[in-house]
Amino acid sequence: MNQLYLYVALAGVAIVLFALTRAKSASSAGSSVVATPTGISTAVDQEMKDTFDEFMNEIERENNRIHDTFAVLQRETREKLAGQQDVVHALELRVQELQQQVVELRHRPIPAVAEAVLESAEPKAPGFLLNEKYIKVVELSDGGLTPPQIARETGIGIGEIQLVLGLVKREEAR
Repeated sequence: MNQLYLYVALAGVAIVLFALTRAKSASSAGSSVVATPTGISTAVDQEMKDTFDEFMNEIERENNRIHDTFAVLQRETREKLAGQQDVVHALELRVQELQQQVVELRHRPIPAVAEAVLESAEPKAPGFLLNEKYIKVVELSDGGLTPPQIARETGIGIGEIQLVLGLVKREEAR
């Protein structure tokens, strides 16, 4: 917007300077221009009027261009906002569905069979016991051997054996 005011000011200055130079050149050239009571010739008045009309037309065209740009931006913003509102609405519906599913799951009784299965289920072996040598370490420890005895039996270092047994105890404590 500041540029528009700058253009208007510059155009105004240009019109005034143009009018002043035309008036001086017309009077010094001795042309057949009739002076009006105000001291400015009618030809200069007409030329200033034409220049001013051209300037106003240019401002109007620029104003229309700016107005069209704002209209396009406004339309695009409304479309984006509508799209975002659709996404928000869809997400709100999904949240409501999930909340309803949670409520239904909380109120659903656990069958007696499932409770029996949960009670009789054996504790799961820790994931790190997938290695056969670690399974042997746990078996030997359960058999009553000490870490140095297990180390001699398996060829694994005492520190590693203590680490494995510590992890097994930690898992069992959970």
